[in-house]
Amino acid sequence: MTKLGNRFLILLLTGTLFSAQAQEPADSTFLTREQRDEELAFIVRQIDSVYIYGHRGASDEEWEKRVEALREKLQAARTQNEYLYALRYTGTLIQDGHFTFPDMSYYNRHRVFLPTDTLFPISIKNWKDGTTFVQRDPTGHLPEDARILRVNGRSAQEMACVMRSIPAWEKDGEGFSIIETGEPAYWYSLMNFLFMEGEQAPYRVEYVLPGSERVDTVTLAGMTRGELREIAKKKRQRSRDDNVWSLFFGDKTISRQRIGAHSAVVSIDYFVGQSPVAMILGLGKKDRRYSRKLRRAMAWVDRNRIDTLVLDISGNGDGMIDNVYKTLNYLTTRSVDANKAYRVTDANREKIKTVIRNTQYDLFGLTPEQQKQMAAYVDSIPDGSFFTTDMVYDLRFRPDSVLKHRYRGQAVYLLTGSGTYSAAQLFAQHFKEQEIGLTAGEPCGGYASISGGNAQWVRLPYTDFSFTIPYSSLRNDVHAPRFEFEPVDIPLQPEPISCEEWLAGKQEEGILPRFLRWLQEQHLSK
Repeated sequence: MTKLGNRFLILLLTGTLFSAQAQEPADSTFLTREQRDEELAFIVRQIDSVYIYGHRGASDEEWEKRVEALREKLQAARTQNEYLYALRYTGTLIQDGHFTFPDMSYYNRHRVFLPTDTLFPISIKNWKDGTTFVQRDPTGHLPEDARILRVNGRSAQEMACVMRSIPAWEKDGEGFSIIETGEPAYWYSLMNFLFMEGEQAPYRVEYVLPGSERVDTVTLAGMTRGELREIAKKKRQRSRDDNVWSLFFGDKTISRQRIGAHSAVVSIDYFVGQSPVAMILGLGKKDRRYSRKLRRAMAWVDRNRIDTLVLDISGNGDGMIDNVYKTLNYLTTRSVDANKAYRVTDANREKIKTVIRNTQYDLFGLTPEQQKQMAAYVDSIPDGSFFTTDMVYDLRFRPDSVLKHRYRGQAVYLLTGSGTYSAAQLFAQHFKEQEIGLTAGEPCGGYASISGGNAQWVRLPYTDFSFTIPYSSLRNDVHAPRFEFEPVDIPLQPEPISCEEWLAGKQEEGILPRFLRWLQEQHLSK
């Protein structure tokens, strides 16, 4: 069975097992069954007319299953809040991290979550198969690593699997261990899952202590969201870089380390050099810090005569597209296809024109007049149709003919992993297409067709909720999309660890040390 099938089979099979117990008296008058169906139909129509990649590879049969599963959740709601909570299952429709609705703090930000809400007080951690353990119990009843079997008679492992199926990620958490932060503002947690599914205090917890096989039971009274928030604040440790300077000017997003006499690793954690806070406050319209950081890193590579360069973007999940091309400037002299696509509607037409006007098209050789012509062309695109930039000008990034510190060593490797997403995926694709070097590690975390961050806000007709639908792509591939994970040239799987080893603090070996061991083995074999 495909991954898609597995994911939604879990959701469909458990939909009847998790019937919510109302936290408020039943009140079905806030929305009739017909209005709920109308709101769902509205969501589907918006996706069909706005989303850049249609149903993102789902067959008609699979799509109908997803819609029907969401319909059952919405129709089962007995109160207004239950209905709002059921809307989080909208994320199951599209597997795209840019589509995520609602975002993790949505309910808290919109005051659907209240400080007076009583929650299951334990923050947990899940092993890869969903097995659930205590991370922290502020009530003091359960020790860390106690295994939770059931809460109010409901399987903790099954609840973990359902939770993993809800967010709109391409990879839905299968094969990943998860440790909760204990932050009650985020809906993606066991404490809020139980709350949103209608489970109330007291909480009857069946558990097994570490090193024991005996099933014990404890009843917990619960704690308010406000109380848990204060505990989370006290437990949160300020990192070494969490200071005023990094808040406003960004951290070391580009770092470097020598791994041999003439070999080095340059790690790019984000394709952003300036702190988002600084950019929001308008301390710089352009992210000039990234260019400076990149130039310093490449000057160091040049000065130390590095001839084997490892670029690590295995944890890079975001960034600015301009910085992708600025980085390629140091690695290739060949022109790069920079065309992209937009799904134009009457609602987002002006927004797309604004995006085009504000894009640094001087990177691609366009004059200000040509940029205006491209924006004006959007007016000729029919509602619901695609606009691709090559309809007006073929956008090509042409590296500088003369560039100080361009890399001229013998070999380049690019490390990617499940944390490589969005702009970093675009960089990985160009790296491979330009034949700059070999990719290693694990496939990127998203499908080969990458939606962009530009999204249309859509307000639901009966519910005071809004969600965003991506209407742009980072490549001009809307007529031949690829909804699969791209393989790497050198796959490097970690040595498996057991659940017991994970509980003892052992972590899977990271991609960089795996690659360095592989590189050493290659040298030894010569």
